[in-house]
Amino acid sequence: MFRGQQAVRFYSRSNELAVVRQVQEALGRLGRVAVERSGSIHIEPGREFHSRLTQTAFSGCLRRRNREYEVRITYCCRPTPVNWAVMALGTLPFLLGWVALLVPLSTKRRVAEAVRSTLRELGGALVEASGGRFSGLENEGLVRAGGARSHRLVASEAG
Repeated sequence: MFRGQQAVRFYSRSNELAVVRQVQEALGRLGRVAVERSGSIHIEPGREFHSRLTQTAFSGCLRRRNREYEVRITYCCRPTPVNWAVMALGTLPFLLGWVALLVPLSTKRRVAEAVRSTLRELGGALVEASGGRFSGLENEGLVRAGGARSHRLVASEAG
């Protein structure tokens, strides 16, 4: 119901296995992570994203083209059956049931910020470790990272 997507693109001189390990480690902040050989990223959401009123799901992909890597994470926060029941029962007598939809929306915002900061840190760590650089991405504008090199990270959010 409430969806979003964040991505980071960067150049790295590290070998692919090292990049995959760092991606897996960095995304561990979001939950249990598995990166397949095909580049598919599976994330079982951590406890902070679980709720009786909201179901959170993550997926993603890691793509490599020469020395350029892209990590793209998609997330979705949906009302659970308990949330729908609260909405239905709360709307009839009190007209407040629709407030229950704010819980998944709030969770989506927390998830979006967690994914954004995780990808920002991931890109910075990989660039610093390998002497590579950030490459631009979609929508949200240019963000300069500190340090001697000029790194670029542009995150996108759809949702």
